Amino acid sequence: MTNKYKVFIFTLLIAFFGHIASAEEIDQIVVEEVGSNYVKGTYSGEGTIHVYQGEMLLGKGEAGLNKYNIMFIKPLQDGTQLTLRIDGTELSKVVDYRPAVLKNVDDKAKLISGITVPGATVTAKVNSQAIPLKGLNESNGNFEFEYSSHLKYGAVVEVTSMIDNIKSVVSTTVMAGPAPAKPKVNSLSNKNIYISGNAEPGAKVNILIGKATYMVTASGNGSFRLNLPHKKALPAGTVVKLFVTADRKNSKSGTVTLKVLDKIPPAAPKVNKLTNKSFSVSGSAEANSTLYVLRNSKKFKTVKVNSKGKFSIKIPLLAANSKLEFYSKDPAGNTGTKTKLVVTNQKRPSKKVISAPLIRQMPELPRGCEVTSLAMMLNHAGVKSNKMTLARQVKKDPTVYKYSKGKKYFGNPNYGFVGNMYTFSKPGFGVFNKPIAELANTYMPGRIVNLSGQSFDSVLNYLAAGRPVWVINTSWFSYVPSKYWQTWYTPQGPVRITMKEHSVLVTGYDSKYVYFNDPLDGQKNKKRLKKYFIEGWTQYGKQAISYY
Repeated sequence: MTNKYKVFIFTLLIAFFGHIASAEEIDQIVVEEVGSNYVKGTYSGEGTIHVYQGEMLLGKGEAGLNKYNIMFIKPLQDGTQLTLRIDGTELSKVVDYRPAVLKNVDDKAKLISGITVPGATVTAKVNSQAIPLKGLNESNGNFEFEYSSHLKYGAVVEVTSMIDNIKSVVSTTVMAGPAPAKPKVNSLSNKNIYISGNAEPGAKVNILIGKATYMVTASGNGSFRLNLPHKKALPAGTVVKLFVTADRKNSKSGTVTLKVLDKIPPAAPKVNKLTNKSFSVSGSAEANSTLYVLRNSKKFKTVKVNSKGKFSIKIPLLAANSKLEFYSKDPAGNTGTKTKLVVTNQKRPSKKVISAPLIRQMPELPRGCEVTSLAMMLNHAGVKSNKMTLARQVKKDPTVYKYSKGKKYFGNPNYGFVGNMYTFSKPGFGVFNKPIAELANTYMPGRIVNLSGQSFDSVLNYLAAGRPVWVINTSWFSYVPSKYWQTWYTPQGPVRITMKEHSVLVTGYDSKYVYFNDPLDGQKNKKRLKKYFIEGWTQYGKQAISYY
């Protein structure tokens, strides 16, 4: 091929494809900035600019006044390579979209952080307002920008990375961060003069006490403290509510509700004077607390203090100089200090006779002196009772009478009523103090006192204090010779008895006599010489029951 022909072919190619771009012509296409959906820059030549991602046309446009801004039909992915071509020429330019990768941006944050291409410079804007760079690690591309306050929900954050004089721009909208967590509140009692705890740093802690609302700001480490007005602690049981608010879309936390704990022990109870003739002890202590009473350092009584702070406890007679201790425990479990009290002596009067109801045992209960005397005592206490009902209710010993080989086998009056109570035609005897006390306690729970085995002074003390006393005596009301006594063999062991047994209600005394209501002959305040009465009473085991 001749040189003339080669020139001809080259001329045709130029005419058909356009001219071959020189380096200077390619430099006419300047890419200044690439975003996820646009590219812009300058071009001083002529022709339409086409932007390709591979073989896909993303957009095209003309340069006006040497500037172009071409929008894409779809957003770019990080690291996308673009090719810009000028229509009708071989002019083209290849650029990479290398934006920064942002960490989550929400309205809880003040920092905008992420990573860019190492060696790139980076800038940031919030709603087109530039914000300062806090730090950039050029070796790994990690960066941080710090905003003057928390980012606002819906604000547009734009971060620009520049490398090789090309800006890669990424933008995002500030999302709603999580709502603040509930505040953590330290234990609150009626000893505290402030409320404290932890919450989201910088958030407002709202504290509701009754109708009043207070607000404090959590510090940079999240701690908060509200000093109570006048440095005065809140009363126990006061309801306090707390929640957190923050300057963002999800602005309010859940509410924490707590009651002020009672940590103050009750004051020492105030107790009224107590003598050896008192059947109750009264005074005042913390309202609604539980009052405990110790007698000679041992547990004695427990009672609930009423809402007005008053208490009254029924007690049996206590010996002079007995030592009592009183303390209360509030519903929160705080134990107060003790009050100590010594029972003082009140001289027993030389004479005392009580008017107690008189009830006859006959004709219905030939052997029912014990339950009839009990009915008189219960009625004196204001407790309705009936001798026939008591006869049915008293515990029975079912052992049948038997005589064998010179021995008598029968029931045990310490266990229950022995034999038949309703007729003398069948074997029978009676009942002693333990079954009677058990029955009495069902009518007056916790108020029956069994004086059995004590000296007769205990009987006189109850009489002097106005309480009649149920007793077992001999039917002679005096000593009964041994020839009238016998031994029974019972399921619980041998028992010594005499059929000359009787139960009465003792109603009084003086220097010479003991007075009593006798259910058998129907005499009220019947009297017998004190000396002989005590002999018979002692011979039958000093059995006595009263109440308080």
